[in-house]
Amino acid sequence: MRKSIVLLTTLMVAGALCALTATVAAQGDAYWPQFHGPARDNISTETGLLEYWPEDGPELLWTARGLGYGYSTVSIADGRIYTAGNFNDKTVVSAMDMSGEIIWRAENGEAWADPYPGTRGTPTVDGDFVYHESPHGDVICLQAATGEEVWAVSILEQFGSENIRWGLAESLLIDGDHVICTPGGPETSIVALDKGTGEVVWQAPSSGDLAGYTSVTLAEHDGVRMILTMMLKSVIGVNADTGDLLFRIEHVSYADENILPPMYLDGHMIVSSLSVGTIKWKLDVADGKVALTEVWRSEELDHHHGGTVLVDGHLYGNSTAFNRGQWVCLDVETGERVYAEAGIGKGAITYADGMLYTVNEGRGVGLVPATPGEHDVVSYFEIPEGGEGPTWAHPVVAGGRLYLRHGDFLYAYDIAGEADAGGDEVRLFNGTDLAGWEHFLVDENASMEDVWSVEDGVLVCKGEPGGYLCTADTYESFKLTVEWMWPGEPGNSGVLLRITGEPTMLPNCVEAQLQSGNAGDMYGFQGFKVGGEPPRWFEAPDVAGGLVGLRKTAGSENKPGEWNTYEITADGDKITLVVNGKQVNEATGCDVRPGKIGLQSEGGVIHFRAVTLTPLEGE
Repeated sequence: MRKSIVLLTTLMVAGALCALTATVAAQGDAYWPQFHGPARDNISTETGLLEYWPEDGPELLWTARGLGYGYSTVSIADGRIYTAGNFNDKTVVSAMDMSGEIIWRAENGEAWADPYPGTRGTPTVDGDFVYHESPHGDVICLQAATGEEVWAVSILEQFGSENIRWGLAESLLIDGDHVICTPGGPETSIVALDKGTGEVVWQAPSSGDLAGYTSVTLAEHDGVRMILTMMLKSVIGVNADTGDLLFRIEHVSYADENILPPMYLDGHMIVSSLSVGTIKWKLDVADGKVALTEVWRSEELDHHHGGTVLVDGHLYGNSTAFNRGQWVCLDVETGERVYAEAGIGKGAITYADGMLYTVNEGRGVGLVPATPGEHDVVSYFEIPEGGEGPTWAHPVVAGGRLYLRHGDFLYAYDIAGEADAGGDEVRLFNGTDLAGWEHFLVDENASMEDVWSVEDGVLVCKGEPGGYLCTADTYESFKLTVEWMWPGEPGNSGVLLRITGEPTMLPNCVEAQLQSGNAGDMYGFQGFKVGGEPPRWFEAPDVAGGLVGLRKTAGSENKPGEWNTYEITADGDKITLVVNGKQVNEATGCDVRPGKIGLQSEGGVIHFRAVTLTPLEGE
């Protein structure tokens, strides 16, 4: 049997572990055990991540080198990071600790040399073992801790198949006790191997074509567990327990580049391929077979090899031929295009904590809120020079880090948000009534109920007469979240912070503007100080007792009828405004004092919900 070509001694491993920092040790909880994550859906469950990055990008924690050349991304489990690459004439699987130091390397057959040299598939971690398939179809099982070989087979040789033009690109699926792989060819399509021995458990019938460049998807519908995949010229499904062929439908893409794993959603299957587009089928199970009925077909999104994500009823991905490298959002229910925008250019994608992480083919990295309103790149940076070839490896978000592979290099960036040093979150609006709120109206004969009401958990403001609703309590430093929507004709309103002094229509405070089209502007009334520099900063001494303002840097509002989210951080003399995940304003030199928080009535019906506040340290 082939052995690890590098294996650290017990003493060396112990020394490396002792050297880890507390931050690195905490990364042992990071879990991304296979290509596209735990559920193979390219969705990270990470939360509390940065909503925007510094101008030069998030902090680069470390760079690992010596992974070999390849396009494999990383898998992470039990405090180790795995990937694969070409070393000279061999395919090599590597394991690193959470600081990027190599623990072991193990060979997995010959290297893929041409065309596009390098590995494709990502290692799959299952308990104490790691599984990998090389571009030549060499499937290996390794000890996760040491890299020692357990078993190895050549699926192309064993099942009488042949390779495809660009080399096999499959990342293996572990289904219970089985390793699922796709040799294709005249004898079979998909096979299940015993994960402990490599012996054949079942062998699905041939689909009449070779393997595609994709990885399989496991789904269950109407009591039938099925494995879905794209072969070179077709889409097939096989019974995951028996290997019986459930369906085959012809699907021929440009250059036979069927690459994206099929997506399963509520009894439907979605595929997308180059110069074909995206297709959604309904699956119907009957008499041991599955019938497919086409629901819609779209030529707006034709996926190449960068991946897609399904989030809240929308499919996000990059279109290659039909929309020339633009980022596209489709409505999954109808197949209609929601947007097609340039973004950072053609590339790969993953999703975490409400954001799309996009990586173009030239080292650029973009952060985009996953909202159907627009493809708004709120932050951008480039990984260092040094790696060869295009940046095709898919990004990974795990353990508060963003992992980016480029050739022989792996970069680990810190994208975790700052730990909350403040108190518990306070629900300022309880969704039921106006308990805890006071009011001021310019019409002394009007009551609170004349202007504000609660309907189905939403705070409704009629907009007339003018005034504001405000908290009974005062707050100085905090993070405030407010969701708002203009249900009809948009008008004017605002979120008032640190209100003090005599009640007036524009009291002594700072306002986070909500006027339609101007959300993100900031104003200080009655002499309230707001720092800044022209041309964004301005003053009007004769307005509102002495007004100063700081205009937003960009617009990020959703259209009327859609909900928006304000995230307002008042931290000492600095006030930061984030609209729909994008930072649009930041002022320093602001007045610091406890004050009430208000919601303005200033013309136009406006709805509010999810009004919460988290005090910062010292409150």
